[in-house]
Amino acid sequence: MSVVQVDVTLKSGTDEEAFINSFDSIPEVELNDRIVSIPTLVVFNVEDSYIDTLKSHSSVVSVEEVLQSFEA
Repeated sequence: MSVVQVDVTLKSGTDEEAFINSFDSIPEVELNDRIVSIPTLVVFNVEDSYIDTLKSHSSVVSVEEVLQSFEA
């Protein structure tokens, strides 16, 4: 299984820290970054097989794969 980086947009009013902590025991999800200036955006590294489960979370508005750019 491959791991992809995703931007997760949370519903307004979601406790970002509680949301992140809810994935502590899930090995398919790893916190990559918290966007301090945008409290409804979290970046995760996620196994691609888990993306649909993440999308169905009640606090999630959207999950978008981050496309990696490569410099020559």
